[in-house]
Amino acid sequence: MSQPSNKIAAMPSSVHRLLSAAFLAAAVAMPGVPATAVAADEIPASVAVVEVAIVKVEVKLESGKVIKHDGVLFEWGDEGNVVLKYDDHTHDVALKVDRPDENGKKIDLTVGYSRDGTLIITPQQVSTEAKKREVIRIEGGAAIALTVTPKKVKLDENGNPVEPIPPDEPPPKPKEKEKPKAPPQQPPAPPPEQPKEKRPKLKGPDSNDPLEGLK
Repeated sequence: MSQPSNKIAAMPSSVHRLLSAAFLAAAVAMPGVPATAVAADEIPASVAVVEVAIVKVEVKLESGKVIKHDGVLFEWGDEGNVVLKYDDHTHDVALKVDRPDENGKKIDLTVGYSRDGTLIITPQQVSTEAKKREVIRIEGGAAIALTVTPKKVKLDENGNPVEPIPPDEPPPKPKEKEKPKAPPQQPPAPPPEQPKEKRPKLKGPDSNDPLEGLK
């Protein structure tokens, strides 16, 4: 008897122009899937860098289990399917990623979801922002979370992404030399006590002894 499979896989649909995230460390490697859907004749030879959308897809099941894909590459305006397989079930998240303003933070997503071929969520548009985790709740306790991160990537001569470009970071500031700490100041010594003035003893009624005059 075959054992149930708990393997999680993510595959872009072959009918859509979905970019693979195989070169990302956090992404799941997908053999046989083209690294890009950008046609070489669509990209001028002078273009060496493009910005794409890296989409993190999380599906929370009714049991509380979360299956996810950490980085699927989409072109802006592109659409495709992210397929997650777990415990002999197939979860298909249909996506389209748009950004109305080229340099803006607003992102428009069109999201649909089906399980084992049964439509659960009819494709609907959701407005979100770059790097914001957008959660779509499903009746019964399930949910889908999507996080879109714009990322610049380098292109090879065929227009295929070859590596992500790290963000510009300011050079590290030189460490300031620590100034030597001054020794702790001791509180000033109290002034020496002045010797008490001794009064001479007097004999007679005017002496210091009150009984002197009664002898």
